[in-house]
Amino acid sequence: MATTRGQYLWMATERGAMGRGRPRPFSICLRCMRLKDTPMLSAVVAIGTLVTVAGQVHGKPELVWIFTPLTSAVISWAAWRRGVLADRYAQGVFIGLLLCLFADLALIPRAGVAAGAVFVGASTLAFMFACGADAMSARGWPLALTALAVQGALIASVWPALSPPLLALAALVGMLGAVALAAFATRARRLRAGGLHGWKSAPLAVIGQALLVLATSLRMIDQATQVSWAPIWIQPMHWLALTLLALSIPWHAQRISENEGVAAVDDAGPRAGVR
Repeated sequence: MATTRGQYLWMATERGAMGRGRPRPFSICLRCMRLKDTPMLSAVVAIGTLVTVAGQVHGKPELVWIFTPLTSAVISWAAWRRGVLADRYAQGVFIGLLLCLFADLALIPRAGVAAGAVFVGASTLAFMFACGADAMSARGWPLALTALAVQGALIASVWPALSPPLLALAALVGMLGAVALAAFATRARRLRAGGLHGWKSAPLAVIGQALLVLATSLRMIDQATQVSWAPIWIQPMHWLALTLLALSIPWHAQRISENEGVAAVDDAGPRAGVR
């Protein structure tokens, strides 16, 4: 019989502590506060976002250079812990988040917007790989066309200020982002219709990809106009998108490994100090 998460926590504190006695409330809290869980990950990302935005606004580049890759790395690590070996979807999303980490590094200097856009475009290819056949489904075309229209309207407002190579790159990244958004939406609809595992977290990927597409378009506008509100809105929106994408990975793989660990303790018996 499968072991629930609550049973695992009881075993880890009551029986797994080398048989030394009763449950310890503080140990239970530490077990519950794991980075791959939504509250913990959200709190860590919020702290990193606040520090990074403060560094941008108040002219502290050392804070930006430290906390930008650190926050993106935390999101990628959380995706890994949720079960990167579970299936194709988890692997594709994890690779995409890693590419977004390199995009964040490239985007720290304002001149790196082209390199950042390339990494973001590569990340959308990884997200399309994660969705598999859903990326080619015709059901998502209306949503993809809508996303393209919104991006086109945003970029058209500043296109005279963009160089032709950067404009072409923005168009390419926009098309890839729209296709990835449609793929996530098609996957979410398919999982929900079939009642398959992961259908509850699948809509998070749709929202996350939509925010990622919007943040990328706003970066292009910022590159052309250098608006004052860019540091306050774009980077937090970008990290919110990545956090939602990481949380869209069901953590069934971690549950399996935990259940196997509990079974190993049960099988070991007195040799592991279990009463």
